[in-house]
Amino acid sequence: MCIWYDTDHQYRRLAQLHFLAAVEQGHKITYLTNRAPPGTLLTWLSLTGPELDALTRREQLVISSTDEFYQARTGFEAERVISRLQAETTAATRAGYLGLHICADMTWSSHVLPDSELFWDYERQVTELVATGALPTLTGFCHYDRRQFTSEQLDVVREAHSTALTARQAEQREPLLRMAALDGRRGLRLSGEIDRSNLAEFAATLEAAYRDDDDFHLDIRELRYADVATVRLLAHAAANLRNGHRLVLRSPVPLIRTILRNYGWDQLPSLTLVTTEEGV
Repeated sequence: MCIWYDTDHQYRRLAQLHFLAAVEQGHKITYLTNRAPPGTLLTWLSLTGPELDALTRREQLVISSTDEFYQARTGFEAERVISRLQAETTAATRAGYLGLHICADMTWSSHVLPDSELFWDYERQVTELVATGALPTLTGFCHYDRRQFTSEQLDVVREAHSTALTARQAEQREPLLRMAALDGRRGLRLSGEIDRSNLAEFAATLEAAYRDDDDFHLDIRELRYADVATVRLLAHAAANLRNGHRLVLRSPVPLIRTILRNYGWDQLPSLTLVTTEEGV
């Protein structure tokens, strides 16, 4: 996920929100930043409540330099950074954490790689790895200072990530998942996110709403995130339809399309992806 911010206050709030989410989820959290000195960042995080000394002693909280992690000054190499992401994600899991939560300040990239297709390819590769389950316990947030990038660069950033939010959107405290019946056809409208925390709830609602008398539509244009298990559930639901009926996914985000394609589920004859209202 990429999040862009417009003020220093928004950057501080994002750091605090991500920290609290990681602690609540039992994740290791790594901050990659040159924007705020470690002491300043620790002061921000101390205001959220959790005991920082205990977290840093057991290395659940780590603050590192973005220049060092990405080798921004000596030459960016996508494969080296991806290998490090894989190694650190595996190490976090082996240490007993439920995942690795990385927050990376990407301001450095506006100066070092403003027009590098190599860098944007790296962002897409990481998105693919998360989508296909190759990095199943990685949660990544790339923070972009909108004041440092052109609108054209931000368009590329948005396309390279599975989800793109403004700082204001990221701070909104809405329910994780909303489900509502569709008007005019059998199906559901979904918004928010689906992961293992609410997959059972979604599965139960899907089963209750389905009737074996017509195609079933899921409007998921506002579904910002779904993990592999969620998309697997949808594929199995489509495969089990009878009487020639279809499961129609309307306006799926790039992450869902990627998961379907990489697992071959997009080839199911009973699963249809619709990106526009045309022809439906």
